Amino acid sequence: MKSVFNSPTPTKPQQYDVITFGAATIDVFLRSSEFSVVKAGAAMPGSGKAECVPLGAKIEVRDMTIATGGGATNNAVSFSRKGFRTAAVFSVGGAINAGASKFLNTALVPWNHMNAKWAYLSSLGGNIDAVRAIMDHAAANHIGIAWNPGSVELHYGAEKLEDLLHKTAVLFVNEEEAALLANEHMGNTNVIFSKLQRISKGVLLVMTRGPQGVMVSHERAVYSAGIFKEREAVDRTGAGDAFGSGFVSALLEVGAWNADIIKEAIRRGSANGTSVLEKIGAKAGLLTREALNDERWKELPITVNDAS
Repeated sequence: MKSVFNSPTPTKPQQYDVITFGAATIDVFLRSSEFSVVKAGAAMPGSGKAECVPLGAKIEVRDMTIATGGGATNNAVSFSRKGFRTAAVFSVGGAINAGASKFLNTALVPWNHMNAKWAYLSSLGGNIDAVRAIMDHAAANHIGIAWNPGSVELHYGAEKLEDLLHKTAVLFVNEEEAALLANEHMGNTNVIFSKLQRISKGVLLVMTRGPQGVMVSHERAVYSAGIFKEREAVDRTGAGDAFGSGFVSALLEVGAWNADIIKEAIRRGSANGTSVLEKIGAKAGLLTREALNDERWKELPITVNDAS
């Protein structure tokens, strides 16, 4: 078993179980029979496909959904639904579409209220100074750090992010982000993961792979799992946030990690992620603690191999 924290347990009682940091957005979802998917090849990273509408034309929209999004709010709602005392820290602008969530001013953060077991950081739009300030505060106050950086942060490269990785307890990346951090081309999953293990040595490493599932590295073990199959893939917005917050919800309940805890974290993350992509928006499908124990989510095959 491994202790979550290297520092002594704080004597001051924690105000929150988890505090989330990141963006707060307004997401607008449109449905139309006139949208079409086309193959774009190398011009479109990832799937190689793009959603297409006629240039300059008007189209009929069947329905529109407006919902809140952004990593800070998505993760906060997820943790709260699972019964944890939760706070969220994000920046908002004075106008409805101000785009201010990228510009978190740490001088305005009420640090005296940042007393929690865990801090969960999602993308801050490349604001590494803010990431560093949050991590420094967390490290000084014995707060565990889960980090789900965005591609803008990862473009700084492993060398410039080394000090932040050393302060991180759990690192979440998808396979494309992992390739970016490892400076490898997409396609060779094992090479990417092995290099990432070396870069993030000592960190609980979680690499999600979309429909292919997840790979997790902890000490000398590598865990691999598929997914809970969705009934219908409606919208993938927020699925990554849902997986990460579901995963960390298992770690929040213990002071040390072992194989059973890691497997439970994978199960919760996968269930939460699948449930979210069956609904429109990032929050509608987030599971409660009780719902995580529904029969549908009880069994997820997980293999464990020696990393050496």
